[in-house]
Amino acid sequence: MCGALHAGENHMHKQEGYVKGPYGQVWYGLYHKELIHKAMPLVILHGGALISHRYLTSIVSMVQDRAVVFYDQMGCGDSKLADKTAVAWNMDSFITECEATLKMLMEQYGWKKINLLGHSFGAAIAVEFSLRHPEWVNMLLLDSPFFGAQVWMDDAHIRLKELPEAVQKTILDFESEGKGDVAEYKKAIELYNQSFTCRFVSVSDVLKQSYAQVDRDAITALFGTKRFSIAQDAGITRYDCFGRLGHLQMPTYVSCGKYDECRPETAQRAAEQVKNSSLKIFEHAAHSSYVEDPQEYSAYLNAILAEQ
Repeated sequence: MCGALHAGENHMHKQEGYVKGPYGQVWYGLYHKELIHKAMPLVILHGGALISHRYLTSIVSMVQDRAVVFYDQMGCGDSKLADKTAVAWNMDSFITECEATLKMLMEQYGWKKINLLGHSFGAAIAVEFSLRHPEWVNMLLLDSPFFGAQVWMDDAHIRLKELPEAVQKTILDFESEGKGDVAEYKKAIELYNQSFTCRFVSVSDVLKQSYAQVDRDAITALFGTKRFSIAQDAGITRYDCFGRLGHLQMPTYVSCGKYDECRPETAQRAAEQVKNSSLKIFEHAAHSSYVEDPQEYSAYLNAILAEQ
């Protein structure tokens, strides 16, 4: 399938389709200005997990000289699972899907190498793919990265302590003991999100597009049911790639917002582990720099791509 994007995305062309993945049909979208073969593409791995790529599509209009590629990870967006009950909801499954999908797309379009950007949970997938296939990855950009369950929870609890004590108590009492009013709990979570996920409230509709097709059963299997703790039997509980970042061989760019759920201190420790790396902190952003500070994000991204 092929079509043209609206004027807000600079009349770029969009090709979309499906490739056969290990767990079903994987949807992909390729945005370009007749430049599919002229410059090394930028492949973007969305976060979530289990929300679609849609919240990141504003990045398309920032990139002028090459194709931008997304795919919807298993269990979300327009990708289609053959049998949800047959999927092991853990990081290995997401990595296996990524390997198969990107291998087929690279063969289909004749790409020898790609530039790879992973946001949030997608950053962990990008790290694993880059460690397994360094010969395929020209440059790695880890944006507001998730490195593992324990690192993420440590940051989340530090951020939570920055909110009023009453808000902390509402969240922790509800999650640990089931005490309190559901509406007050949701209100407290919303305050946390507005503080550390996306501070630019008017873009919330953009984020909601990606959450519209969320599979709650899959999220529970992967993370559990609570925001500030991960169930011991959840698929992501023991995952951690932080200690292996030093094995990355390609130029690696780590970025996050000043108010990010991935705290700048964590991003800095990550960047320090990689031999050929740099760190960027977006001063006016949380976990959604691409919409909270789009001009700075665009300048940062294009400067990196110009070096490749």
